[in-house]
Amino acid sequence: MKTTYFLLFILLTGSFATAQNTAKKAAAETTLATPPLAQFTGTYASAGNSDIIAVFENKEKLMCKIPGKPTATLEYMGRDSFKSDKDDIQLKFDVKSKQLEIKEADKWQTYKKE
Repeated sequence: MKTTYFLLFILLTGSFATAQNTAKKAAAETTLATPPLAQFTGTYASAGNSDIIAVFENKEKLMCKIPGKPTATLEYMGRDSFKSDKDDIQLKFDVKSKQLEIKEADKWQTYKKE
């Protein structure tokens, strides 16, 4: 009887470990590959206001400085879109047309790369 419980314990432990490894592998595979950050860096200006947005690379991370806000690290969301780690701000780059759209408080503002 003890042998049966012991074997059952071994089987359950092995199944649990396999499930954990499968979950870790799946999480690693779903991590988005960040494109080269240099294509996003630069200064961006808007015709609608005098704000200059600075986007730069620091220690392999994309950073953004918006006037009146602290410098923020940007997290890649896919399709050339990022979100700020500080505020509820989203950034979407259009590399071909050299534009940056920033969403803040449900309002989009377009900036052109200088």
